Amino acid sequence: ANCTPCPPHTQALQPGSTMIDNCFDCVPGACGKGNCSVPHHPVSFEIFCTCPFGYIDNDRCSIPWEGISIGAGLVFLVVAIALAAYCLRRKIATILNRARGK
Repeated sequence: ANCTPCPPHTQALQPGSTMIDNCFDCVPGACGKGNCSVPHHPVSFEIFCTCPFGYIDNDRCSIPWEGISIGAGLVFLVVAIALAAYCLRRKIATILNRARGK
């Protein structure tokens, strides 16, 4: 009997499997930093990743760099606006104090 190739990201529990029904093991690293399982019912051979906090499942438990970049950009923007408002407020206060003769 010939060996049967397993669907992507899966492997047979025993080497040399001749039936696709034995492909219920995840290929090492299929879920990156997460835990991987292949649900038996329904038999779709789609892997299921359980990711640790801070990782996302849509890319096999990867770090969500896009979200981190957007978040960092927003924090930088808020800090820049707050700093600009503070400087503008001080400038206006200085001008008003000079106008009052202080």
